[in-house]
Amino acid sequence: MLEDITPGSQTDVYSLLAAWDNSIEAALERGGGSRFREIMRQYLDDVIDLVDTAATTDGVDWDFLLDCVDATRLETWITIARRYLPT
Repeated sequence: MLEDITPGSQTDVYSLLAAWDNSIEAALERGGGSRFREIMRQYLDDVIDLVDTAATTDGVDWDFLLDCVDATRLETWITIARRYLPT
């Protein structure tokens, strides 16, 4: 999944997020919370980095980020939003 993504490509990120959502849903159906946590630990940082790169090529592309939020699960985006919001 991640190896097919071109860093900075918003189109690739949309495909990644669709695959990510499918993986998360399958993990929850098959293995419950433990499988979900395993996938999150294994891939979340890489997914966030790819979204971050695609969203910040020329400043922050908020429209792209909003599209990403609409396309996937909220808990993933809470983590991503923490990168953009001041602490």
